[in-house]
Amino acid sequence: MQTSINLANNFYAALAYTQQMRDKYLTSFYKKYSLDGRYVFIEKSACSTMLQKELAVDTIFQSRKSGSLCIEEKIERKYTGNFALETESCTKPGHERGGWMRYAEADYLLYAFAVSTGLDVYLIDFPKLRSWFWDSEERLPLRFRPHVMDTHNRTLIKIVPIEDVKQEVGYLRYLCTEEMCMRVSA
Repeated sequence: MQTSINLANNFYAALAYTQQMRDKYLTSFYKKYSLDGRYVFIEKSACSTMLQKELAVDTIFQSRKSGSLCIEEKIERKYTGNFALETESCTKPGHERGGWMRYAEADYLLYAFAVSTGLDVYLIDFPKLRSWFWDSEERLPLRFRPHVMDTHNRTLIKIVPIEDVKQEVGYLRYLCTEEMCMRVSA
């Protein structure tokens, strides 16, 4: 009997899905918007693992204007109208660890949703997002809906409406297919 896997609750299945979608669709984004196609997907070495686990960097991208930029990538299986921002990576007693909204040092958060033609991509200035998010949490603690994921680590995320981020932080939006990536109006 075959069991279905809920990607949100299975780290390794979610990682495989994310890498598959990244390789299939984000390659066109990085090739188009980088200087001479310079970008590196971070994976598999000891140093790469440290960059991902300690700094939340998935791709290093050579910008045409800003030099090298570190990108944290999140890819969801379907559009929800919200961003899921991880505040606690593990909430199990004795194993608590802050989430990437606390420790990430990425320059940008690339948050994408799978759509029928590829990925609907939001590129967000991460330091600006983090500053706004924690300031809003302090002033308005009930602004964002908390959700503990049914994962091994009992990860805590905050559900943040895309419209709030659009109004308060801003983003660039793109539609990426296998063949191309184009900017669309926010």
